[in-house]
Amino acid sequence: MDGSLGTGSNFSLSTLSAGTHTIILTVTDSKGATGAASVQITVNPQSIDMNGSWNYYTSNTWAEGDWPSCSAQDTTKGTLTIEQSGSSFALTMDTGITYTGRVSGTNYSGSYSQQINDNTHMTTSISFGVTSSSTASGTATTTITYSGPDATYTCVWGSDINLYR
Repeated sequence: MDGSLGTGSNFSLSTLSAGTHTIILTVTDSKGATGAASVQITVNPQSIDMNGSWNYYTSNTWAEGDWPSCSAQDTTKGTLTIEQSGSSFALTMDTGITYTGRVSGTNYSGSYSQQINDNTHMTTSISFGVTSSSTASGTATTTITYSGPDATYTCVWGSDINLYR
């Protein structure tokens, strides 16, 4: 915001958006001398309670890789549960898979890893941004790698994910 925010020895403002803002104070005394000072103010985004049950659906699925049967997964829908404590969270899908991760503002990023057998490892990641107390959206990506005695194959597939309640 450019321009005057207020006059007098006190003022308040409630229209700044979330983010960091620089406020510059300029004063002029009765003889015309001026002085200025600045301060940075950080307005934190509104805290949204993500704990509890959510519905979800996936869309825009894709896949790439050299695994012989690498293909995009079907879209899915179901329920999940989020448990957040401070900047950590756990997201448990209705399939039983639990992602763990970190929260930064309204952005969530988590992962889940599994050794399927001696030669195959899978890592799944999920990231989403909260848009309101009842919606969030982001992406989910899975990488599966087979490292055998004669070959190594990789398949990466993913989708958009939307949460709502």
